[in-house]
Formats: sequence, structure tokens, C-alpha cells
Amino acid sequence: NNTFTIGTYGIGVSVTVPSSGNIRSNQVTGGTGLSLTAEFTGSIEHNIFQGGSVGVRYAAPANLADNLVTGNAIGIKVSVNTLTGGLGFVGTQGSNVISNNQVGVELTGRMQGQQIRDNVTGVVGSGILGGEDLAHANLISNNSTGVRFDGTIQFNRIAANEIGIDARSGQLLHHNLIYRNNQTGIEINGQTRVQVVGNTLYSPVGDLLTVIGGSSEVEVRNNLFWAESGYDLYVGNDSQLGFFSDFNTLHSTHQGKLVFWSKQFNDIVDWQADVAQFDLHSSGRTVVNPTWSQPRFAHKAFDDYNVLDTAAGLRFTSPSIDAGDATVDLAVPNSLTNLLVNPSFESGATGWSLNDGGLLKGSLPAPFAGAAYFYPNSAIVGSAVQTIDLQVSGFSAVELDSGDLVVVFGTRVRTAKEAINDRATVSVAFLNAQGQVLSESTQDA
Repeated sequence: NNTFTIGTYGIGVSVTVPSSGNIRSNQVTGGTGLSLTAEFTGSIEHNIFQGGSVGVRYAAPANLADNLVTGNAIGIKVSVNTLTGGLGFVGTQGSNVISNNQVGVELTGRMQGQQIRDNVTGVVGSGILGGEDLAHANLISNNSTGVRFDGTIQFNRIAANEIGIDARSGQLLHHNLIYRNNQTGIEINGQTRVQVVGNTLYSPVGDLLTVIGGSSEVEVRNNLFWAESGYDLYVGNDSQLGFFSDFNTLHSTHQGKLVFWSKQFNDIVDWQADVAQFDLHSSGRTVVNPTWSQPRFAHKAFDDYNVLDTAAGLRFTSPSIDAGDATVDLAVPNSLTNLLVNPSFESGATGWSLNDGGLLKGSLPAPFAGAAYFYPNSAIVGSAVQTIDLQVSGFSAVELDSGDLVVVFGTRVRTAKEAINDRATVSVAFLNAQGQVLSESTQDA
């Protein structure tokens, strides 16, 4: 119940050594309202940090909840980068309201469960924005720009901003709810290698995903789109290089349209047939049956975008259920484990046998992800091979003999634009204890 008024460079409350207790119901105006540079055990709640250069500097774990951070140049600076000490990961109390700042949160750590609204820019920084599930989502709403962030953006609710996400190069956007943004849900402007996977996007106004400004290598998979006045997907004529889209639900109502690609498409069959490259496994609106593809949201008016289960197992009762690509290699659940050792060649060739002359490269062109990739060099037939002992990997002989296990495998390949294109395949062979092949499956890439 104290009131602190401090100078531009002052600090209202400073925790510099491990401490405990309660900091409650204070009002701090000016400077840095609260500086946490050492762990604080106890509650920091029902305070107002306002009108300063930084409302809260969160550089050590603390149970910071139910505070108002408003009217600052930067609302909260978060640098604790752990799932046990990040903002919103400590304690069980409610979220902080971070509003009417120039920047709501400058994030280089981890953050979940916060309300970030009515700022000029909601979140900036780098790393990972969001927790591990939507139950603890950040609500980023009513900002001019919701998120302008370098790094992965996951498990957030991004709503009613002018621009929801101003995407950056090399970014993965997954499992976000992006809804009711006024201009654009996701804007990819002059960026490259942006992956948009497993998101739900809806709005009665504006476009949902725009790819403009000379962007390239944008990948769009396993998303639900529903536009009522703009486009689900708008790809500018200068941003078609390397674009790929598939396994999405593309729905539109009222004045909404499915896709802009050199011209307007509002029938998924036209989009699939005329361009014949993208969304060949997607479902969407058709002139013949314009409502079949509608996602069966639990309650769109109340912003409950959970998708209802199918009734009696009938696909048409909820057509977006099980409509994604089960083999997608982006934004996979943490419960899934890659059995390969060093799958992305980040540790050189450890675990792999390469063809004579085969090597690893990290540039010209750049890797799809990480720092390196396999390059067969001048070999007529190049290969990278790895053998996995499934029992060593944790599977029992009984499980392996049951016939109930399924292996999911794949790879990403790139070939130069040549008169005769290279051909790539990925193969999985099952061996018995003597090393003899029991069965083999091969996919052309």
C-alpha cells in the first residue's frame, strides 16, 4: 500500500539478492518500477507499475501475477529463459495485465499466461514466445501490431490487433489462435523461410495470411482458415518463389475469398486444378457445396475455436478433424522422439555413414533448418545411411513382434535447377538380428 514516485533513471523496488515475502498493492510511477535480478520467493501481486521507462525488469524467477503494468516505454523486460522460472511459469496465480505501453513485452526469455493489450506493439524480442499448450496461452490483443518477434511463436491467442503477427525470416508459427485481427492475421512482408503450421485463423474483416514484398520460401500446412471479407491466403505476384501450401482447411463466407495467386480463387477445386501445385490434399469451399468445409468450432461467437469431434465417425460432421498431414516434420508434439542420432547433422557426420566424397554444407544454399545438411558432392549415387537398434532405443522384442508399431519417416531435399534434375529417395529397411532385410519401404522425394 505504498506510493513511489521516482526519477527517470531510478528504481522503485529492487530485489538484488535471493529474498522472500510479499510485495502487494503498491503504486510505482516513473523509472523502472520493479527490478528483479535475484529470485524472489513469495507473491508480487496487485501492484501498478506505470509511467516509466520500464515497468518491470524480470531477470530472475518470481511469482509475478495480477499486476497492472501500464503507460511505460516498455512494459516488462523478460530475460529468464526456463520453463520453471520464466514469466507466468512460477506459481499458480492469475496473469498480469500489460497495457497502453509503447512496447508491451520485450522478451528474450520465456513467457506464458499474460494479457498484453492496447500497446503500440505487443511483443518484441527473440527466442520462443509462448508456453507448451493453449491452456496457458498469452492473450495478445488490441495492439497496433500484436507480435514483431524473431523466433518461434507457439500456443498464443492473438486477437483484435491491426496486424496480428508481423513475421520474421526463419520463423516457425505453430498452434496459435489468430482471430478477429482488423487488417491481417499474419503478414509476411519481405521475409524468407517462414513456416506456418497447425494454426487456427478466423476473422470477419481483413486477410488472414498475406505473403508480400518479395517474400520467398513460405510454407503453409495443417492450418484452419475462415475469412468473411478478405482472403484466407494472399500471395503477391512478387512473393511466389518457393511458396508451398497443403493439408489446410480453406473456408470463406460472405465476401471472403480463399486464395489470391495471380488472380482470385474462391473455389478450392479451381485453385487445385488451375494452378495444380498447392493444397492438393486440402479441403475447402466449393461453389457446389459452399458450407461443407466450414470448421465446426465449438462457439465462434464466444471465441471458442475448439473443433467438435465427428459424430458417429462420419467425416462430414466435422471435416477438419484428422485432415492434417500426419507426417509433417514441423511443430511435432514433444511426446514424439526422432530415433535418428544427429538427424540434422548439427554434430557433423556423427552417427552417419556417407558416400565417398560426401560432405556436409552449411551455405550456398542455406540449410532448411539448423547449421548443416548432407551433400553427396560429385558422386553419381550418393547416400547417407544410419542403422538403429530398436531394442537399444527402448522397444522390447514383444512390442517389435506384435505388428502394432508404425514407423513414420521422411526427409527434406533440394536440387539445383538443371536440365536433368537429380533424383532423391529416402528408404527404411527393417533388419533381423542377423542383419538380413525383412522388409523395405522407399519414398521418392
